[in-house]
Amino acid sequence: MSNRLPKKILVTVIVSVSVILVLHGINKEYFVTGILNSRKPGNVDVGQIWRHFSQKTQESSEQLAYNTTSVAHWEANLAAQNASTQEEAVKKIMQNSVKITDAETKSTCQRRNNIGFFKMHKCGSSTVQNILMRYGIRYDLNFVLPPSGNYLGQTYFNRRFMMTFPVHEYNILCHHTRFSKEGFVSVLPADSAYVTIIRDPATMFESTYTYLQYQRRYGVSLSTFLENPNNYYEPNPGKDHAKDSILFDLGLENNLKTNAGAVAKKIQRISSEFDLVMLTEHFSESLILLKELMCWDFQDIAFFKMNARSPTSVKTLTDTTMKKMRQWNDGDTKLYDFFNRTFWEKVDAFGEERMRREVTKLEEMNQMLKDRCIDKVVTNDKGVWHPTGINVESFKLKESVAHDKDCQLMAKTELPFTSYVRQKQLAKYFGQKAPVL
Repeated sequence: MSNRLPKKILVTVIVSVSVILVLHGINKEYFVTGILNSRKPGNVDVGQIWRHFSQKTQESSEQLAYNTTSVAHWEANLAAQNASTQEEAVKKIMQNSVKITDAETKSTCQRRNNIGFFKMHKCGSSTVQNILMRYGIRYDLNFVLPPSGNYLGQTYFNRRFMMTFPVHEYNILCHHTRFSKEGFVSVLPADSAYVTIIRDPATMFESTYTYLQYQRRYGVSLSTFLENPNNYYEPNPGKDHAKDSILFDLGLENNLKTNAGAVAKKIQRISSEFDLVMLTEHFSESLILLKELMCWDFQDIAFFKMNARSPTSVKTLTDTTMKKMRQWNDGDTKLYDFFNRTFWEKVDAFGEERMRREVTKLEEMNQMLKDRCIDKVVTNDKGVWHPTGINVESFKLKESVAHDKDCQLMAKTELPFTSYVRQKQLAKYFGQKAPVL
């Protein structure tokens, strides 16, 4: 097969390989050299470019290499998609990376598709959920889904809270529920990874108090509440998250929140139940560890920050207020300190310098996608739920990406995205009309 391709797909080739070069931190001169060495007028030596790129990638012991079957396979993919768009070319190349070789460890891992993500309130979990739903759609996986809305029940997860599809096991569970390892195991494959995300209890409590409108429920401001929280706190439905909400969501009952022994035992159990506990404050590093755990690509973890309050709606907290919130949420503070320590142990094992490089690559990819997709950030989208008086950010996309599936899904907020996934799975198994983006 000839290594020559017409120049009509030159732009697609340039952009596609440039994306890979950026992800690997490889000097773009390699790419330019390959193009300039194409001697026949009207054609580009794609094979030479790809061989040069592969050689340089393998020579660098500090970079990740994406394996493809052959130069011919790569060329065939480009020709098959007929150079219709830059985005499709990138997608074709990246999707052919079924196995990823880590050039630093010389180890080969196999992509994992099964994951139980416990979606923690007010921890950036909507962004992780968006990543997982996009991944599931990309690889045509099966989701555990609520019949309506975005909650799989208001108590411990059980199969009765989910839609039933004609499958034995599901691949992804990523919607709000209350954690029960037994419940998750009943619907997910045995080799599933278990992941959640937590946050500094101080900033989390401020966010919870605001979003759940506890000022209206308790009739006092956050600062007044913190002066003597026991005067106001009532451990009943609707106010369960007003103390140690992380532990509560992970299964600790309200009457055990002040039991030091029960809290310590629960933390140890959580540690044994989850493969990875991510930290909101180190979100990019957390995603790199997720990518490592699941043997995924950078494209699988690229993100736009979802469901974030605008800066004008975030309160400035004093050190004294932060201390009071941690003291009130002492169980969550103990849990956070435990997993903050184990998180950095994982980073040390991964390699600090390698982590810095991969975070930089992820941030570069995110910025490229923002430049490609987003027209502006808005806070007045009526389709995005937000508490009264609180501005929540969402994205207005560029008109040029109206039919760009990646951009559309990356910017789609939880409720409409969940509805889209639900309709897509109904169409897959029951012949209902497929959803339109």
